[in-house]
Parts: sequence; structure tokens; C-alpha cells
Amino acid sequence: MRMTWDSLAIVAICLEISVSPLFLYRLTQVEEKVADIISWTLTSFWALDIVASFFTASYANDTLSFSLADIAKGYLKSWFLFDITMLVPDLVGVVLELGDGPVGI
Repeated sequence: MRMTWDSLAIVAICLEISVSPLFLYRLTQVEEKVADIISWTLTSFWALDIVASFFTASYANDTLSFSLADIAKGYLKSWFLFDITMLVPDLVGVVLELGDGPVGI
């Protein structure tokens, strides 16, 4: 299951690299809608990735730990700050776009 999720993450990264620059150009209404759907899907994927990271076994003191408390401590001390820092701007953009229309630079 984890290998499938990581493969999806690679696809998501490739889509992010491909779709993000499109918002700098004038798109037709259909193209803009498709780009928005992809963007919302990717933001949802990354939000789910943060949640999934709290349930993914991790190594603590050279031992694979399935304890949710140990997993949470390890994740909060390692990748959580980076992940949340990368996700918050996307979430803000999605929320603003839903409320007021397209968000531009």
C-alpha cells in the first residue's frame, strides 16, 4: 500500500510541475476549469498525505514502531513542518478561489 501511495506522490509532483505554470497564462474557460480541478485534486492529495503520515509505521531507536504516539512524535519532529508549510499556501489559494474567483499573482 505504501509503495502505491509513494508512486501516486511521484505522479502528483509531476502534475504540480506541469500544471502550476499554466496559471500564469490566459486560459480558455475549459482549460482553466481543468487546471482548477487538477489543482484541487493535488491539494487534497497532499492534505491526505499529511494525515496518512500520522498512521505510517516508522523507526524509533532502530525498531519499527506501530505505536500511533511514537509515529506522531517522529513525524512532528521530522517532516511535518515542511509538509504543512508547503500545503497551507495551496489551501489558502483553493479557499480564496472558491470564494472570489481565480487567484492571480
